[in-house]
Amino acid sequence: MTEKIYRINDNKERNELYSDYKNTGGVYKLHCLKPGSDHEFIPLNRILVIDKEDVLYIGKTGPAAARVGDLFKTISDKYDSNRHHVGI
Repeated sequence: MTEKIYRINDNKERNELYSDYKNTGGVYKLHCLKPGSDHEFIPLNRILVIDKEDVLYIGKTGPAAARVGDLFKTISDKYDSNRHHVGI
């Protein structure tokens, strides 16, 4: 099965993700796409090796749309928090 890639910083693709998953949950993987690429991820330097799987995070969620909305909010330049958030 091919995994579908959604760019959460792209309004159209984020809305497509919301539409595809509505209130369903599931398991997701978070990657960082190479600039200008539709399918290549940036390799990650781990402590002892370069991670060929390029996985930033694997999570499980109830409503996927709510989780993606939270993630998108935390990568926004306008988001300010003293709690844990994603940095870019």
